Amino acid sequence: MKTLGAVLAFVALTAMLPAPRAPLWSAAVDSRTADQWIAEAPGTIYALRDGRPVALDAATGLARWTSSLQAAGAPALAGRALAVPVTHGAVWIDARTGRPIARRSFLETPLLVGSASDIVAVFRSGTVEGFSGEGRLRWRRSLGPIYESDAERLGADGVLIFGIGRHTGALVLDASNGHAVGYATDVNELVGDDGRYLWFTVVAGGIKGLDLQTARSVAVHGAVIAGAVSVEHAIAIAVINGRLDEIDLNDGGAPKHLAIDGRWVGGPLDGKIFVERSDGLYVQALAPASRPVKIASYASHVRYIGDDRSVAYVGLRDGTLFAVDLRSDAIVESVATGCSFYEGFSATGKTAFVHCDRGNVSHLVAFPRVGF
Repeated sequence: MKTLGAVLAFVALTAMLPAPRAPLWSAAVDSRTADQWIAEAPGTIYALRDGRPVALDAATGLARWTSSLQAAGAPALAGRALAVPVTHGAVWIDARTGRPIARRSFLETPLLVGSASDIVAVFRSGTVEGFSGEGRLRWRRSLGPIYESDAERLGADGVLIFGIGRHTGALVLDASNGHAVGYATDVNELVGDDGRYLWFTVVAGGIKGLDLQTARSVAVHGAVIAGAVSVEHAIAIAVINGRLDEIDLNDGGAPKHLAIDGRWVGGPLDGKIFVERSDGLYVQALAPASRPVKIASYASHVRYIGDDRSVAYVGLRDGTLFAVDLRSDAIVESVATGCSFYEGFSATGKTAFVHCDRGNVSHLVAFPRVGF
């Protein structure tokens, strides 16, 4: 009877899952080369195809224009201009037409990061400069020696730079004027953004928070495995010495072992985490005495892709993508992407996108955004 009950439970759970729907569209694009893998504007997605910038209609996936430029990295969107890094320079093009607006030459190939304002931050050896959408210099800031530099866009006009000076650190700039907002030393990966605090893994092990209001940092050290930690509202989930721990970063960061079986997939999101077991995917609230909730049975392997407010997206190697609503602990959307490897998630307007590999070809797959 116990075996029959397990079979009936599996059948019932499977019946409750929404049938996988076809995506709105799928378009071949270049594989992601940086965290800023695409740039979004209302109704348009900017990506690279065969190394050339392309503007895709967000509703259909069809190309509105394709530039003849050969990009040397990810493009950056600011205002109505798309800045494209090229060998020893950058070219600003009209985001609506793809026509060149301005070109700037440098001694090396720059790294570009867009912002909410009409400014693109241009990074090169020891210097970051802010250029307008017309390619005009607005400000310049000297960074000193940089080692293994990288940069990414934060919310609004925030720009995050890694690898400054003698120590591996992170510098936050306001892209609108180049002013420094905060700096943290000995950090190497951004693992949480609470608006006021940015949370990083520490090079020697541990977690560090950067307070953007006071420009001060607070370190919470521990044997945290690099890449195995995520933070939401000062609550961290981390793998420490092979165990899954919860750390309240507000009270000194004393780790607390979580008695949860399975492989941690993602979270915390809305105070919940995702755990994969041999029989499927579970949601576990971090509240005391909470019990895991099984939301899907499958014989595959799942990967956490990203989240959009209270909706999390997880992808299976068999090509299925789940949208999980954390308010109901239920899968509310299932998409047949056909992909076996997922590289990134993004959303704009009423459409969500996942960047993934189908066979040996990288694709951008679009599907309806939950709740819009």
